[in-house]
Amino acid sequence: MKASKAAKEDSGTTALIAILEGSQLIVANVGDSRGVMCDATGNAVPLSFDHKPNRGDEKERIEKEGGGVKFKNGKWMLDGWIEMLRTLGNRLDKFNGLIATPEVLTFYLSDYKPQFLVLATDGLYNVMRNDQIIAFIQARLDEEYYGAKSLVRYAYHHKGPKITSRSWW
Repeated sequence: MKASKAAKEDSGTTALIAILEGSQLIVANVGDSRGVMCDATGNAVPLSFDHKPNRGDEKERIEKEGGGVKFKNGKWMLDGWIEMLRTLGNRLDKFNGLIATPEVLTFYLSDYKPQFLVLATDGLYNVMRNDQIIAFIQARLDEEYYGAKSLVRYAYHHKGPKITSRSWW
């Protein structure tokens, strides 16, 4: 943090992990990367939720901590500067309410009997909804990498920014 302040660096990132522990799937999220699971019936089950100011509980938390939420350039933003309210690496002392604390959710696999899950950045989720992603992959499970490469290409060609990572289970 001290080195970041001295260098006046403000870069940051999101984080999303899914850990399989026995019959449980534990998902931790910071920011606006997102996970979605395809259950046994083919439905899209959200594994995480974006940490953005349009989310009521996040907006309330920001305001309690003295931060402000403003509409700027067509998006709700923390103090008119950053769209996500949780981040790793950004100078957390710069804005009231910007935190690095993950939101952790636990899923019991016996409740869902998942076929697959997708973890991705907003570069994908800005161009496709959860249900569209699930349908896209279901139609390509016979492809090499189970449709992952096709999914990335689709997002890229449909103006998805920041395609940086993807994971499959």
